[in-house]
Amino acid sequence: MGRSPAGGISEIVVVSKDITERKRAEQQLIETLQQLQETRDMLIQFEKHAAVGRLAAGVAHEILNPASIISSRLQFLEEENLSEPARENLKVSREQIQRIAKISHDLLQSSAKQPRPLVRDDLRHVIDVGLQIMECRIKEDHIHVEYNPPPEVIPVRMETDRMVKVIVNLILNACEAITGHKLKRLVVTVNRPEASSKNLSILLIVADNGHGIPAGDADRIFEPFFTTKDPGKGTGLGLSVCKGIIQEHGGTIHAENNDMGGASFIVELPLYYA
Repeated sequence: MGRSPAGGISEIVVVSKDITERKRAEQQLIETLQQLQETRDMLIQFEKHAAVGRLAAGVAHEILNPASIISSRLQFLEEENLSEPARENLKVSREQIQRIAKISHDLLQSSAKQPRPLVRDDLRHVIDVGLQIMECRIKEDHIHVEYNPPPEVIPVRMETDRMVKVIVNLILNACEAITGHKLKRLVVTVNRPEASSKNLSILLIVADNGHGIPAGDADRIFEPFFTTKDPGKGTGLGLSVCKGIIQEHGGTIHAENNDMGGASFIVELPLYYA
């Protein structure tokens, strides 16, 4: 700024600097740091699963062997002439041995890392089989199921038996979440993308009107051994196994609370057109 002899302002000099490149560099730095954080979190998760796998492979076998021997001995006792209290104790013992066996099998499943060939199958068939397997539980609990499968084939490359296991686990999880509710709803939805979509995938949603997911647990529920159930009611491996299977099929899974007051588990799988 300059002044005239009379003291007034004669000229103003404005200096400007283009900071576009600096802003762009700052944004790139922020994005790079975010990517590094995501990569770090992913590596930690992989290491956690690897550690669980190493532990499970050894422990499960060691548990199953004596458990099977105990189970067979208890079965022999059932043929004996026992008093009613003794028979009741025997029943409790058999149930707990079965629970030990289930936990061991879940551990083995979580450590299984031997991929088998994927074949083209209809996702509708997998959902139907899963619902048939859970039919008795659904009827016993008086659960209202809402499922309207699309008329056309939903082609997905999959290991069918393992994908059925995912469906069964998600339905079982929903059944347990609505225990104690007067009106019990299980909603299974399949959404196909538009034919013009560049990223051809299918969304499978299993929803319930249970108690929902506690704040902060939406990501943790897929971690091994994490459970929101009461002690002795779950191993915390079901959803972890589901996530592993879905990822091996090139898909993703996440959970969120829904408008019914319960939880929705959203699975996205790539479609396969041979």
